[in-house]
Amino acid sequence: MPPAEPLGTFTDLYEFTMAQSYLDHGQTGEAVFDLHVRGLPTDRGFLTVCGTQALARRLDRFTFTDEDLAFLEEQGLSGDLIGYLDGFSFEGRVRAMPEGTAVFPYEPIVQIEAPLVMAQLVETLVLNTIHLQTVIASKAARCQLALDQAEASAAMVDFGARRAHGLDAGRAAARAAYVAGFAGTSLVSAAREMQIPCFGTMAHAYVQAFGDEREALASFARSFPDGTTLLIDTFDIQQATEMVIELAEDLADEGVEIGGVRIDSGDLVAEAERARARLDEAGLADVDVFVSGGLDEHEIARILAEGAPVDGFGVGTSMVVSDDAPSLNLSYKLAAYEGEPVMKTSEGKRTLPAAKQVYRRFEDGRMIGDVIARVDEEGNGQPLLEPLTYRDPAKATQVARQRFADQLEALPAEVATLEDPAPYAVERSAGIEDAIEAALERAGQA
Repeated sequence: MPPAEPLGTFTDLYEFTMAQSYLDHGQTGEAVFDLHVRGLPTDRGFLTVCGTQALARRLDRFTFTDEDLAFLEEQGLSGDLIGYLDGFSFEGRVRAMPEGTAVFPYEPIVQIEAPLVMAQLVETLVLNTIHLQTVIASKAARCQLALDQAEASAAMVDFGARRAHGLDAGRAAARAAYVAGFAGTSLVSAAREMQIPCFGTMAHAYVQAFGDEREALASFARSFPDGTTLLIDTFDIQQATEMVIELAEDLADEGVEIGGVRIDSGDLVAEAERARARLDEAGLADVDVFVSGGLDEHEIARILAEGAPVDGFGVGTSMVVSDDAPSLNLSYKLAAYEGEPVMKTSEGKRTLPAAKQVYRRFEDGRMIGDVIARVDEEGNGQPLLEPLTYRDPAKATQVARQRFADQLEALPAEVATLEDPAPYAVERSAGIEDAIEAALERAGQA
């Protein structure tokens, strides 16, 4: 396997120009940066943290080759900065909310403490890594909400890789969706790397290639005799359903078992009802009905609300690109420098100063509110920020998945809803209020 690509130049140029000027003027003290979201997209009551394990891996790869350094010199950067970057490795201290945690505006998702130049340089990498997986996990969480609110036991599978925004996005989406409750993915590389359950059926091309639909379905079932799922909407769904019923009987003597049918077009509620009724009449109650095609959380909720007998959903494009909220107002801002709290005060983009901890309070197993406090304050509740360490990918993914399930169960019902969620209570501690006053005084705005 080739060595991993160094990531030092996955950085906006202005990080390097600031770094050079910092070095020119002796601004090399200890800094604290926060990664937080300023607000929530429409109808989102919370976000789901994801991507911190990828960040842990990528920070280790934040290095520079000789070719990188030569290119940076060509951009007009000075020898002092080039010397600083030669042999660079990230040695800052990183604390983060664990993956699967519900997070709210202005709570630090990641906090980095490092010399100013070092902390500044990784901004682009930090934002890019956390943004993608948190966006997708938060969208996938809404699909899980649709199931939970309908008290449905149906499974959801990620079908989105083919329309993801690139190879890395496809793999990241598969993992993020699994963390947020999906049963698995169709993407083999993600399943292999993170030991996520892998699912696959067949495409319309398979049926078209045979020409004869019954022959195609029989051939596929013989190739995969242990509970295969057959696609029945290439031509006429009702006719294909009858073929499946016939094949279930005809192929039984060969040891072939049909486990399910998939419907990818038409009125999914009506077609699922018709297929389920005929399968049940034929004594095939154990054959599942799986639907796909243009699904998102609202369509899943509608299908379930109408009582469709669906055992599984294949969710693709809308989830993998988070079509209704493809981006977050995520920012990486300086919170303290040389031990002093600092803040941005511009309208609409004000930040909170100081190194922080977030404490989450529970009552009878339910989340009742968070407090953003200074890191040196004693807090009441569960501290959420913890040192970020890289863990085995498969184990880390399973732990994050369980944490998400626990968080979803603990969220107030009025917050964990698909439409018009109530705001979750997030307070600022006395220490943070004092830090705000101190930062304003320092900036001459008190």
